[in-house]
Amino acid sequence: MALIQCPECSRQVSDKAQSCPGCGNPLQAASGAPQTRGPLGSAPIQTIEATSKPFKLATALGGLSLVLGFVAVANDSPGLGFFFLAIGLLAVIYGRVGAWWYNR
Repeated sequence: MALIQCPECSRQVSDKAQSCPGCGNPLQAASGAPQTRGPLGSAPIQTIEATSKPFKLATALGGLSLVLGFVAVANDSPGLGFFFLAIGLLAVIYGRVGAWWYNR
């Protein structure tokens, strides 16, 4: 059994370990190939990509604008309400399409 250095946290880890006990980073298998199964042969390791913050922000601000638009229309201010509704709808569409297109 040899000790190797974890590429994520730089701790000394056994070369037989499937993941670093300190940070949980998956380590290379003994053959040098990347691991494809989780601990104890469970489900395959899956990488999850986070959606980019600008798309989340656009979706959230678009939703807020839609709510403001509905409130404005309900309070007899249709011009301002439809403006907020249009801006909100465009922002939500931009956020959702951007998140889908870039898959970040």
